[in-house]
Amino acid sequence: MRDYRAKVQEAARLRDGEPLYNGSLDHAAVLAEEMFNNAETDVNILSGNLNARVYGTSNIIEKARQFLSDTDHKIRIILENPDKVDPVDHPFIREFGNKNDDVEFRSLPDDMKDEINYHFIVMDSDSYRFEKDKGDPSAIAAFGDITGGKNLTSVFDTLWNESKEIDFLKSN
Repeated sequence: MRDYRAKVQEAARLRDGEPLYNGSLDHAAVLAEEMFNNAETDVNILSGNLNARVYGTSNIIEKARQFLSDTDHKIRIILENPDKVDPVDHPFIREFGNKNDDVEFRSLPDDMKDEINYHFIVMDSDSYRFEKDKGDPSAIAAFGDITGGKNLTSVFDTLWNESKEIDFLKSN
């Protein structure tokens, strides 16, 4: 895992668009950490239920907290299944759910859930991790792929505009 982390950190530093592959939730967590660690403006996430093995680690929470220390930084998250997320138990949502104006959550409309076969995280419209099959953690990632990043940001913006706001504080 140390070698994989070093490889991801180097890719994030270079931001040259070279593809990285990952096939596990541990790899996904490393990539997400580096997204938060290297983002300059925004991080957007499309996820089923924000898998806590990826987005609930202490490293992710700390990197997201550091990223959000700049008030111009934003995180937007679309969840397919927010009803399967316990906001009290989920570390990321417990930390950032509606307590921070720079983090927003939305729910994908039911009629779109079957149409979307993928999940992704995209930062700064030029870096991403893309799962083509949302049931499989295998993914491709790249830091500095402007074409791919802009495409995913466009997809995210479209889905965001169709999604409904989630207020985790009201659900408690």
